[in-house]
Formats: sequence, C-alpha cells, structure tokens
Amino acid sequence: MRGWDDNMERIIKVKGKGCVSVKPDTTRIDMVLSGSDATYEAAGKLATAMTELLKVKLSGIGFLKDNIKTTYFDISPYYEDQIDENGEVHQIFQGYKYVHGMKLDFPNNADFLGKVITVLSSCPAKPEYKIRYTIADTEAVKNLIIGKAVADARKKAEVLTQAAGIRLGAIQTMEYTWDEIEFVSSTDVSISDTVEETITASARFNVEPENVEASDSVTVIWSIV
Repeated sequence: MRGWDDNMERIIKVKGKGCVSVKPDTTRIDMVLSGSDATYEAAGKLATAMTELLKVKLSGIGFLKDNIKTTYFDISPYYEDQIDENGEVHQIFQGYKYVHGMKLDFPNNADFLGKVITVLSSCPAKPEYKIRYTIADTEAVKNLIIGKAVADARKKAEVLTQAAGIRLGAIQTMEYTWDEIEFVSSTDVSISDTVEETITASARFNVEPENVEASDSVTVIWSIV
C-alpha cells in the first residue's frame, strides 16, 4: 500500500447537497401582452398603450404601477408564409410584433386572487396569464440551502475520514457556483377561455399549492491530519 508522499497535499474534497421544502407564501401572475402594427414605431406605441391600460385596470384593485415588473420586452418584424402558383413557400413581411412579459407578486389570498383574475379576464388589453406560487424571502431560503449543503459536506467528510483512520483539519476552500435557483411551486393553475367569460368579482380560488422544492450544492476542501 502506498504511503503519503511528504510533498503530496493532504486534503479531502467533498460535495454536499442542501435541499429544502418550503410552503409558498406568494402568488405570482406571469402576464404576456402581444400585438402588431405596420411599423416599428406604431407597434411600440401600441405596446405602451396596452401596458398602461393593464396597469390602470390593476390599480383599480389596489396595485401600484410599480408593482408590475417587466420580465422581457421585444419588438420584431414578423412574417407569414404564402404559397405561390408553383407551390413554393415565401415569407411575406407583415409588420412588427411586440411581446411584453410582466409579473405581479402578492401575498397568498384566495379572495384577492379572484379579484385579480376578474380584472385580467375582462381587460381590453387581453393579457395571457399564468398563476404560480413562490416565496417572498428567497434570500433566507438560499442561505438555508447553503447551510444544509455545508453541513452535508462535513457529515460525508467525517464518515470518509473516520473510515480511513484520519482526521479532518481546517477548511481550505469552499466552492459554490451561485447558480440562479427558481423558487416556484410545481402547482400549475390554468383557467380556460370559456371559464374566463363567466368569472365575476366574487370568484374565489381556494388553491393549496405544493411546497417549493429547491436544492443546491457546495464543494468543501479540508486539510487532513
């Protein structure tokens, strides 16, 4: 059996994983407005008008315009396929299309969600929307995950070193990727166009969303003695 070389760095490198399951406390509405016009400028003006209309409607139930956050915005030329007399397909320029993605977060409340959906369903801007559930204080949950990951790495390292008859020394480095974690419940709520037409201001959506499941990993390097 080969012994330790005096010049060999005596370290152990272990990856730990932290996992959490947290009850969501926030409802998120992902909204998309889209439309088209003949010119870039006209499409931009239409996007501004429809966005302002949506914000005004939502302000009627208590939201500030700043509560509605843009997630993406794009204005691009769009084309339609046309087939000529020879059966060949050609892309014909039709104008410019805008797509404006937004999100709106608020504390979970079944009655208030009904009011929000009523506004969105009746708004002349005709937004497409999706209901999701998330966590308000994501930073606290991230810290919890990291703490669990480091503890998991230490537990694994202690098992390994005990089995090998050696002892853990001081931590040399910790490696963490800082990847973006999406704290969203797997619960998916959808409302058909037919149902939208019958929604009233007294509508109540009593949904109990699944917990938010999230995980991340940390790699810790110890010296060994």
